[in-house]
Amino acid sequence: MHITNISFVYLTSYKDSETIKSAQAVKPLGYLIKPVVESDLEAILMVVDGYKKSYIKDETTQIIFEQYSYNTKTKTLYTDNRVIALSKNEILCIDALVRNRNTYISSEQLIATIWEHEQNRIDSLRELIYRLRKKLPNLPLHSSVNIGYMLSTSQNI
Repeated sequence: MHITNISFVYLTSYKDSETIKSAQAVKPLGYLIKPVVESDLEAILMVVDGYKKSYIKDETTQIIFEQYSYNTKTKTLYTDNRVIALSKNEILCIDALVRNRNTYISSEQLIATIWEHEQNRIDSLRELIYRLRKKLPNLPLHSSVNIGYMLSTSQNI
């Protein structure tokens, strides 16, 4: 079972890089290390407020980019009103990129979304991105070393 749209912030005394990296896999809105000061709470509240605004805007079901159209409810990609056949992992990848459109999403986040608890799938992700680029030659998919991937659309989050 895959649960989505649950927002949370870690509040913990653990500050080692391994724990923080593990926490990133579940995409929290924040990670606060105790003792927390007021300015940290204010910063997290800004993030939460921004997340709520983007979530409300994200209710659009039809997202347009280049000659492609993606329906977020049915998770279907179209071109010229024809459905484009995609594998399960390709759909998961496109869906994650569309939901984070115009923003870079890290390789780790994509891997966690597509393969859930499996790790060390960077080669699998690269192969998946390669297949998507080959299948969808005009896909406005950008990559940046050590940052991740971004799908550009004219529709902002």
